[in-house]
Amino acid sequence: PTRSPQFAMAYQTVIIHQDILKADCPPIPTISIHENDLSTTVLSAFLLSGANQPIGLSAAYGTRRVMQAIAFSTSSQVLVVKLATKTKPTVKKKGKKNVNGHSQPGRQLLRDMILCAKHRKVAVNMDRIAISLHIDLGMHIVDGVDLVSAMRSEQFTADDMVQLLGGQFAAHKATVANLFKDDSYSADRLRYISLQAWVAQRAAEKVQRLHALPAIHTGTLDQHHLSSMAEIHRNGDRLVALKPTVVKNDVQKDLTEKLGKLQVSSTRYKTRLRFSASQTLQLEMGHKGQTIKVKGRAMGVEGKTATITISGAKGSTIRAIHTIGREDPTNAEALRSKVIRLFLQRSAGFFNHYFSQSIWDPSTSLSTGGLTSAVPADIVFPHRPLNPSQRKAVRAMISDEDRHRLTVIHGPPGTGKTTVISACVTSLIAGRD
Repeated sequence: PTRSPQFAMAYQTVIIHQDILKADCPPIPTISIHENDLSTTVLSAFLLSGANQPIGLSAAYGTRRVMQAIAFSTSSQVLVVKLATKTKPTVKKKGKKNVNGHSQPGRQLLRDMILCAKHRKVAVNMDRIAISLHIDLGMHIVDGVDLVSAMRSEQFTADDMVQLLGGQFAAHKATVANLFKDDSYSADRLRYISLQAWVAQRAAEKVQRLHALPAIHTGTLDQHHLSSMAEIHRNGDRLVALKPTVVKNDVQKDLTEKLGKLQVSSTRYKTRLRFSASQTLQLEMGHKGQTIKVKGRAMGVEGKTATITISGAKGSTIRAIHTIGREDPTNAEALRSKVIRLFLQRSAGFFNHYFSQSIWDPSTSLSTGGLTSAVPADIVFPHRPLNPSQRKAVRAMISDEDRHRLTVIHGPPGTGKTTVISACVTSLIAGRD
């Protein structure tokens, strides 16, 4: 079998054949190079392959979600740069050339000729790339556009990406979904990171009014706020990476069939079957005393019952079901991504809110002056006695002092956090009487 092209430690050129677009496309020459081997000649030749074109970007990340490689694409060529991992980010400080005290000429060329040059750069999840450049490499990006901003659902879906590429008659949905489902780094994933950048570039050429989409210029943002937002983003990315990619679903063995689809009942809430456009099911079914494996997908869920379509022979009983793929983002995760993207695009005043300032930038939090609302003179909670720490917490919550505008109640399970909140509510209600 043909081996997948791998990242080069120095410099190599491979030819990649795409299977995303249905139209015939020429093979894509792909240069894989280590950042220490970058030169003006290499970068100039790459830029000449797509003069006046938007440049597609993609990146691959390690287990700690640190950027390991970054890819750039014109319509006819891809350049993949393997990043050095043993040096610290070269974030400039006043009076110093960089943090680690030595120059990195390849990285500087990358910055000057592509990242901070006046080329429009496009990517799926450009927010992650921009933040990783800042937090991992100490570098900015100029004129970076996130293709998610052009998607109807405001988050990446294979359906929306296919539409950007020209619709179902122009692109294969299944291969699009498979291409963008993973951005992890490994030596044999050169093809994936290359095609991700190439597909982003092709989509950018088809997006109407690309110039009207909001651009990301991280160098013009407040750097303290950018670092705070980068920490939020990176921590969220690491939590998502901890989510399992395979989950065994606890279900009843018996099943029913309706209109050619299987109906299966979950027996445990935590491992229940869920509808997801990005996940598939692996079913082990009993059939004439044997176990057969078939693939399926949950098409809908109502209560404990999931409706499943399968491809292949059906069995009479369910022996096991596994959900393959990470679960879709929660509403909170999707909103977090949107807020971060809007911040990078300078479309949201996230750090103008007192709540945000109190957590991430308390030195800029301004006094709001005296409030006119009545504050209860004492704690009113007749339901049960409060211990000293609970009373202290309630007093802080009902206080009008600026230092208590943001009060965090924390503690192990069973220590009375809910009781504190209840006491705060009853005290505030009593104070209005």
